[in-house]
Formats: sequence, structure tokens, C-alpha cells
Amino acid sequence: MIRVGDIIPDVKTMHKDSVATNWYSTHELFKDKKILLIGLPGVFLVEYAATHLKAYDFYYSKIKELGIDEVYFTSVDNCYVQNAYHKSENLSYLKNLPDPNGDWATSIGMLESMSKEGLGNCSHRYAMIIDNLIMKHCKYEDFTHNPMTCFQVSDADTMIKYLEIIQTNYERFNDDARDKVDVLGRNKISTVLS
Repeated sequence: MIRVGDIIPDVKTMHKDSVATNWYSTHELFKDKKILLIGLPGVFLVEYAATHLKAYDFYYSKIKELGIDEVYFTSVDNCYVQNAYHKSENLSYLKNLPDPNGDWATSIGMLESMSKEGLGNCSHRYAMIIDNLIMKHCKYEDFTHNPMTCFQVSDADTMIKYLEIIQTNYERFNDDARDKVDVLGRNKISTVLS
């Protein structure tokens, strides 16, 4: 599983922008940015998904004020499913990271089998902060109670509180980190990052 201070994997993902089909890598999308990435088991599964992501969309300006450049969501769904969900919920600010084969979820250790629920492989539910390709913080949900409905540490309110706290304590964003990472992965990170 990905750990704090690790460089995120470079995974290719297909995006449908209007009539154009484009392939982007996670390194292209997230380089030189502070990203808040929300992982979901699926976008159309149950009612919880709308509440979860709509809160992030509603608080987008506040999240930006706290140092995040962009907010993404990901699920083991293709770009057509994610775009349809985006449109159906009128999400104004969130961007989607399609992961139809679960490559991203697998590469960070967040692929979950939900075969018992009849859903096959899905993403774990989590909220992750990525700073210029470095994973800085991740909160993932405990699925032992109810994998379909619990989101107690990856919700918008919890992440906003965390972002507020790190403005003034030792965990605050370290912008110097941008200059200390070899994104090609040839060298290890030269400093311990929180």
C-alpha cells in the first residue's frame, strides 16, 4: 500500500472531453499541484455517493482557500460512467479520474473485492492529499461494518478540518518538497515528508 512520502504511481487513464478522447497519466494530471483525491467504490451504487461528492463540490472554494489546487474523484469505472455521473449530479468543480480496470486502485493498494455484494472489484473509499506527486496524507474507511454506506474519515467536513489544522502545525504543506523529488523515480525522496 502507498505510504506517506511515496511518489504516486504513473498510471494512464482515458478521458472523454466533449468529442475528444485523450489519454493522460496521473503524473501529467497531478504534477506541480496539490490534489485532494476522493476514492469511491462506485459512483452510481447507492445514495451515499451523491452526498459524499456534492459536499466536496459545495465546499470547493473553501478547500481551495486551504491550499488545494484541484479536487478529483476516482472509482473503478470508465470515463463514460464517471462523466454521466458528473452530469447527473451537476458537479461544477470536481474532476474525475477514470480507473476502469482498477489499475490506479491496485497500484496504491486500494482495490477491494466486493464480490459478496455482487459488485466485483471496486476502489476502497478514501481521501488522499497528493502534493506534486508525493502522497502526503490518506484516510481510508473501515469496511468491516458496512462497505456500502460508511464514510466517516473521507468526508468533506473531516478533510476540511484536517486542512485547517495543518495550516498552523508541523504537518503544514512543505512547498520545498516540490524541488526534492525525482519524479522519474531514480532517487528516493531525500527528506521525510509528513
